[in-house]
Amino acid sequence: MKKSDLVEYNQAIPELIFPLDDLIYPASLNVVKVIYERALENAWLENSAIYCDGESITYGELFSRVNYWAAVLLAAGVNRGDCVLIRCPDSIDAVISFLAIQSIGAVAVPAFAQLRVDDLIYRVNDTATVLALVSEASAEEFIEVEAACPALETVLCLPKDPTGKFSTLGDFDQIPY
Repeated sequence: MKKSDLVEYNQAIPELIFPLDDLIYPASLNVVKVIYERALENAWLENSAIYCDGESITYGELFSRVNYWAAVLLAAGVNRGDCVLIRCPDSIDAVISFLAIQSIGAVAVPAFAQLRVDDLIYRVNDTATVLALVSEASAEEFIEVEAACPALETVLCLPKDPTGKFSTLGDFDQIPY
């Protein structure tokens, strides 16, 4: 390839950065609020919002559960900007977890099934995670994770805790939301 070929090639490259003068971003954006407003505007509250593994919930049920989980997170001491690790299989509860975390301004830290205990310890410590939402299947490994992670204040097991060591959503039944 000759230098002249490169010049011709480079001149053929389109401009990839475009000015977006008319694009205005809001000062803050809460995806849960946006989805809820859209569901209200379009009368979708009784429509199916999520379908997974034979289970379906409506937009109305989704927002009710997201608000409850958000209240649980706040009651457990999670604040805006805090990191919350999610270690559960793909499910409606996983979607609700992400939305609840986002709705209070916290940061969701996904922890996929392929991660080993050492990887989880690294991720929790690296992000200064304050709360972990874990499935029953992950509860046993989080005994070791919790012991190795000083910033991790709470492990919340979904829907119940087979180890008897962690909190569950049921522990927060009396909180107003």
